[in-house]
Amino acid sequence: MFEVGQLYENNIGTYKVLAIHNNKMDVQYSDGHKQSLTIATQTRIYQNRALTQSMEQKYITKSPKSKRGISYSYSDYWTLGFLLARLTYLQYKVQYDQRDKARDDYFDATGEELDTVETGVFYYPKGTNQWGNQGVITFRASESELHLLKFNSKPSPTNSPNVCVVSDIRYLHFMLENGFQLGKHPDEVAVASKIPTAYQTTFNKGVEYGLHS
Repeated sequence: MFEVGQLYENNIGTYKVLAIHNNKMDVQYSDGHKQSLTIATQTRIYQNRALTQSMEQKYITKSPKSKRGISYSYSDYWTLGFLLARLTYLQYKVQYDQRDKARDDYFDATGEELDTVETGVFYYPKGTNQWGNQGVITFRASESELHLLKFNSKPSPTNSPNVCVVSDIRYLHFMLENGFQLGKHPDEVAVASKIPTAYQTTFNKGVEYGLHS
């Protein structure tokens, strides 16, 4: 469906196809930066965007959302600041038959290909009995601090003192959108630069609490 010289769009922006090589294509975005993309992933994203736009035209009412179409609250951004201060570690656990979904979701959140990530990704072998993909977030916190954090799932203490873990794929994608990386301690400058102006004060309060509590 992609043709050299034509313009297309994903969640990162509008891009022009420069060349096609088997299952990959070289593209250039409107801001000038170039990237090599997997055609299968971009095809699914293109089709999903077309379906979403069709649904939005049918149901006009909208609320402020992230680029993945999910609404986030002040509590989400306070938690994000807290986790930035606590040297959080992220891991993506991918179910065998949901690898394509993981690739699409990761690209939507980061603009990068999941297959190029070297750390922080675990692929379950075929036949493993797991329900869906998992986003595992490990961070430093006392048990008394856990009630302050906004997750879909309940965090649990680990065997290590003041180290907790939670499995929350929604929040993992949110963190990736905002500059966190799989398998690495977060880059404070990169994360801070992603925070929308309306949430910066709340985010900074979360950082301050995480650093000094």
